[in-house]
This record gives sequence, C-alpha cells and structure tokens, in this order.
Amino acid sequence: MTMFKEIKKRATRNAILTLIFCIVAGGFLFVCFGKDALTYLKGATDITEASVAKIKDTDYAEITLDKYNLYGCYSEQYSKSGSSQTVSDYYYLVVVGDDNDMRFMGVKVKAKNRSKLKKIEEEYTAMDNGEDTGTTTTLKIKGKLTKMESKPYVHFKQTISQSYDFSYSELDSVTLNLMVVDGTVNVGELVFCLAGVVIILVGIITMIIAASGVTVNKFKNELESRGPGYIDYVEQDFINAVKFTKTVRIGREFTFLIKGTKCVMIPNNEIVWAYPVKTTHRTNGIKTGSTHSVKLLNNRKKAFILPADNADQANDIIDLYANMTDTIVLGYDDGLNGLFARNFDEFLNIAYKNHIYGDKNNQYANDNYNNYDNGNYDNVNNGNNNYDNVNNYNNNYDNANNGNNNYDNTNNTTI
Repeated sequence: MTMFKEIKKRATRNAILTLIFCIVAGGFLFVCFGKDALTYLKGATDITEASVAKIKDTDYAEITLDKYNLYGCYSEQYSKSGSSQTVSDYYYLVVVGDDNDMRFMGVKVKAKNRSKLKKIEEEYTAMDNGEDTGTTTTLKIKGKLTKMESKPYVHFKQTISQSYDFSYSELDSVTLNLMVVDGTVNVGELVFCLAGVVIILVGIITMIIAASGVTVNKFKNELESRGPGYIDYVEQDFINAVKFTKTVRIGREFTFLIKGTKCVMIPNNEIVWAYPVKTTHRTNGIKTGSTHSVKLLNNRKKAFILPADNADQANDIIDLYANMTDTIVLGYDDGLNGLFARNFDEFLNIAYKNHIYGDKNNQYANDNYNNYDNGNYDNVNNGNNNYDNVNNYNNNYDNANNGNNNYDNTNNTTI
C-alpha cells in the first residue's frame, strides 16, 4: 500500500541519519576514551619497586609514596578563580628502580593530599637527621605515566642538579622524564567509552528496525485490528493529506507525524489546542539559531510537536486547522496556558465542547480543504477566519486567536 511504503521510506531515511549521527558521536567517544578505558580495565602496574625497563613499558601506574622514596617538591601548578589563584597540584621527586639501576622521576599529586605529603617530608627529614621515630606514612596514587610538561621538567632537572650535585651531562643517566599523574585514569574513561559503543549500537539497531519494517508492520496490524476497511479509510486520508515537512502530513481526519522509525497518527477530532512555537538556541549566551514548530495538545493533555521549516509554515499549519474545524483553540496566550493547567474542563468549553469537529459554516468539506492542492498551501490564508468562538468567550482570552492569521502570539522558548 502507498501509505506504508511512504512511511517505511521516510523511516529508513530517518534511520540512516540517526545511524550517521551515532557513528560520528559514538566513534568520537570511543576514539577519545577507548585507550584509557582499556588501560583502566587492565589495571595499574605497581612501579614502587619495579625495574626501570618495566617502568618505561607502563602506561597506567600505581606508586606508594613514603619517606624512603619521596624526595621533595620541585614545582607547583596553579588554578585561577577570578583574581586569585591557588595551588591545584604539586610535583614531587621520587626514586624508582632496583639496586642495578635507580632513577629520579616525578609524581604529580593533587593539592588535597598536601597534608599527607608534608608529613612524609617531615618523616624523611627526621630520618635523614638520624631522628627516625619509626613512623612511616604512606600515600598511594594512580594515574597515567607520561612525560613531564616542559616547565616542570626544567624545574625537575634544576632541583636534581643543585640538590644532589649532578652535572647536566649526568642527568640522563640518573633520571626518567616521566611522571605519574594522580587520578588521570578513572572509571569515567570507561563510562565514556562504553557510552560511545552504546550510541553506535543504538544507531545500528535503529537502522535494522527501519529496514526490516518492524514498526511499519506493527502500525499496520494496529489499524487492521480496528476492523475491516479501516486501513483503506486511513490510507485515503494519508494520500490526500497536505504535506508540510518531510515528516508531517495533515489530513481531514488525522495528522500524521513520522517520528524516527514510527508513524504517529493523531485524530484531528481529539486536538484541543494548537499554537506555533519558536525555539531560540544559544551556546554560552550567544544565539546560534532558531527552529519553528507547532505544538498540539489533545483531549487527554498529551502533547505532540510538529516540526516546521520556518515561521510561515508553522502559521500555515495553524491556518489549515482553522479551516477544518472550530473545535481547536488556536494560538498561544499565558492566560490560556494557566487555564489549561488549572481548569482543563473550562479550557475545553472555549472551543472543543461547543462545536462539532469539521462543522464549519464556510463549508470546510467542499471549499477550504480543497484549497490545499497536494501540498501546495499557498492559499491557506483566505481571510475569512475570525475565530469568533474564542474571542467571544467570557473570560476575555482575546489573544488566543487574533483574527488576522499572523499568529504573533507564538510561544517563544530559549535553549
């Protein structure tokens, strides 16, 4: 049938776009965090007493700091907050390796561990002065094993040269240009990587569902269950419906919205409120664009969003509903919104309960709908719609429909 072929075709195209987006977004997360996630799963290598060769071959390290291997702070990293700055990390010298090859390298430790680091330093000083109390404070850190940044590396070499009387030509034989960066590998890396995999799988599954026609068949079965001839009745309305966007069609009896891989069929005689929405998108306070749509609410307060290409098309959708029936409140007003939330029955009395769907006194069935020629909705505004049913209502919701078909009372939102 034409309707189901069209729905499947559009659903498949939507699925292809979803798949492309998922591959790009999921692939980005997987590439960025995959290596670190694998490293996290493998676990950290304890380099406290490891050989230099093993340390050089390590990506994710664990080291236990104490008075025997911690040799003082050689640099600091600051973070700014307004006009002030505070220390965020400390760089410390540590001695690693075995009896055959011992080297200096670095550890970058978060400032929150400063008190423990100072205690270890005090214990080292006491031991160095022959006043060892026998107390040993330890601090275990985990993180990526990586090369030092350029400035801390200069401080690293200067500290070793000046404090331990090594010439610069000797430094390469007694140092490793490596440091353990505290907390740089954690479960967050794994979460982001898995999120990337899940996003890619979602895209693939969506594509499979669309290509197999599962949702279309389910939709067809639902229509068949409503009795003989119902599918033909719906399909005729679908074929004759006015096309607005690639995913929106409005027929005499139903509004069709192809959302993802599914077709949502909204009975027009259940719609109680319709108004255009303009959504302004902002990033860091800067306007990046805007999108238009029409929001529908039915007699069970369920909302549907019909995407529109621009403001004119959103207004054309509203005008088509105006030409079809008097049962829908058209346009947005804060008073209407309050009434809808506060007293729904009273809201329904404005239009829905006071009219019969499609019973327009300007011969909707023969004239107005036929002005829409297979998607050509240039003749939507015929100038005859005064919406007196809303404007004459006693609660003075005058802005609900202003009678000039411009719908300046669009609901504006910002994201």
